[in-house]
Amino acid sequence: MDELSNLTELLNCASTDDNAKERLYELVYDDLRSAAHAMLYKRRQSEVQTTMLVNEVVLKFEKANSLENMANRRVFFAVASRAMKNVIIDQYRRRRKAVDSPDREIEPLDSAVMSFEKQTGLDLNRLSEALAELKDDSPRQHAVIMHRFFGDRTVAETAELLNVSIGTVERDWRLGRAKLYRAMNR
Repeated sequence: MDELSNLTELLNCASTDDNAKERLYELVYDDLRSAAHAMLYKRRQSEVQTTMLVNEVVLKFEKANSLENMANRRVFFAVASRAMKNVIIDQYRRRRKAVDSPDREIEPLDSAVMSFEKQTGLDLNRLSEALAELKDDSPRQHAVIMHRFFGDRTVAETAELLNVSIGTVERDWRLGRAKLYRAMNR
């Protein structure tokens, strides 16, 4: 059985079979780490923070029993990318609300969020709002942005996950980024 059909089979069994769930996480762990690494640290960052983000996503899946609602690989990775983005944005919001004091310890994910903000120059609250607008306006463009930017997927991988042509992904990538740019600069 090839890896893709195995993943779908494991997704189908994971909500009721702990062995299938464990095998599923083993199968996707490297992909999740790659996506987390790309999302947080395009350059020069600690592996510990990448692992923490993946672990947070897995915990979110476990707490919400999310695996039972995932029909296939495409849905799984879309949900994982969205969960990673939400973990980062939630951490950013908590950090922004915290009172800055000299004795406050910076949590490792705080460091990752600060690094992400410095590298990208983005306000994560505004980005979250712009992404929500894009999702309402054009769900497929939103999905392309999520897979390409947050999931670090190639054009070909994104086309496969969304079951569309490479040309469609390239067009949605350009249009989605343009819409985000306009929304971020209003």
